[in-house]
Amino acid sequence: MKLGYSYGQVSGFSAANAAFLAYRFEKKTGFKSEKGESWACALREDDVLVRLYGKDFWLTGLWYSLKGDAWICGSHGEITGLHERPHPIAVGAVG
Repeated sequence: MKLGYSYGQVSGFSAANAAFLAYRFEKKTGFKSEKGESWACALREDDVLVRLYGKDFWLTGLWYSLKGDAWICGSHGEITGLHERPHPIAVGAVG
């Protein structure tokens, strides 16, 4: 199975301190809201990429504050608030 990916909404106050939605799915069928994975990730001001939240359904909205708090909503009506700095996915400069 080949995987495809795409990116969605971005929220933040600068390119160096922002969060974004990412989607992973079967490339053959494309993204479907009921299939595939959705992830909220952030690039912090110290160039560390972090995974904020992930689900196996469509994450539809995101708001990210200067303090690193995140509010994430999904297609099932769920709203999740995250109020602590998550652990990095990868340490070091990104890009």
